[in-house]
Amino acid sequence: MNKNILITLKKEIRAILREKKSLIIMLLTPFIIPFYFIAFSYIFNGMMSEVDNSYTDTNHSLKYEVGINYNLNETEEQIINNLNLNMVKYETEEELKKAYQDEEIVAYIVYEDKNYTIYVNDMDDESTIAGNLIESYLSTYNDYLANLYLESIDADKDRVYHNINYKYVSLEGSNMMMNTLISIGFTFAVMSICLTAIYTTTDTMAGEKERGTLETFLTFPIKSHEIITGKYLAISTSCIITSMIDIFLIVLSLLISYKSFNVYKNAILNVNGLSILIAFIILVSFSLFISGLCIAISSKSKTYKEAQSSLTPISLITIIPMFLTTAGVKLNLGMSFIPIVNHTYLLQDLLLGKYNILYLMITFITTIIYTILIILVISRIYKKEDTLFQN
Repeated sequence: MNKNILITLKKEIRAILREKKSLIIMLLTPFIIPFYFIAFSYIFNGMMSEVDNSYTDTNHSLKYEVGINYNLNETEEQIINNLNLNMVKYETEEELKKAYQDEEIVAYIVYEDKNYTIYVNDMDDESTIAGNLIESYLSTYNDYLANLYLESIDADKDRVYHNINYKYVSLEGSNMMMNTLISIGFTFAVMSICLTAIYTTTDTMAGEKERGTLETFLTFPIKSHEIITGKYLAISTSCIITSMIDIFLIVLSLLISYKSFNVYKNAILNVNGLSILIAFIILVSFSLFISGLCIAISSKSKTYKEAQSSLTPISLITIIPMFLTTAGVKLNLGMSFIPIVNHTYLLQDLLLGKYNILYLMITFITTIIYTILIILVISRIYKKEDTLFQN
């Protein structure tokens, strides 16, 4: 490496390490990720437990008032008692309608000419549940009557009911909670890298320009492109360090959450050496791209605050993939050419075990091309030394 570039690199890294704000962003921002993972998992696991408990209570303690216009026999009463239904007898259909309107019952059944008509309100939870229980009651009673008939004709019940056998096997597959967790987790990761690039760029470029330290530095036998190269490498190094912390914390948090919370049961999680390596390479490529982009955008900034204002919108762009994922938008060929969006999508698809090799290659190739183009633009911008000394 060029000696002057190496000197600039060392100088900038020392400056970054001395700057507390940049250091906090680089090292501590990624620690939001495990906090988010555990908190999110805990909340949703609790919500799922409440739903399960509510379902259990619904099926074992609550009684649903259902109106009927016929008399129940002993068998029907036994079936109904097991289903937590409370049948209330009314004489006419008009009385049933009025009872429903007065909220005395949540559903009702009209029996006429051996036909049962079930009236439920699909927009009401209690009425819908009661309707499902009514179907279970009538289905069970129908099977009972069928058995009576088969016995009366001395038929072989196995030939009627057991012609086929089936069983359920639980499959691993898509898990909405896991998808959401990984999506937001990598959004935080990309955002933390972006913030590292923004703060280090702001201080090393506009900050030095505002303080006038660049003028002193250029009194040494060093060229402007060597200064910019050293600064770019320093900013990229900071982002790569943040990337290393990000990937470590994401993998650790995912494994802990996956094993600790039932909400992720049977979810696919593709965490292995290869997927971690590819994820890290994606983050490194993003670090190189975003570092150059931040330098290019801040090149015309005269002050620290101006540079920060011009770079802040970049951090907001990192949220876009999260909203697209939430809306059900999947990575496609066109999106794989869009930086930041393609990086975030690929990272989450990678750990879910459903990434597309073509999109992965397009992302790598386009990121390299974009980064080279940005570096060429930077070198042209800073070819004139007056860019370094704008006042």
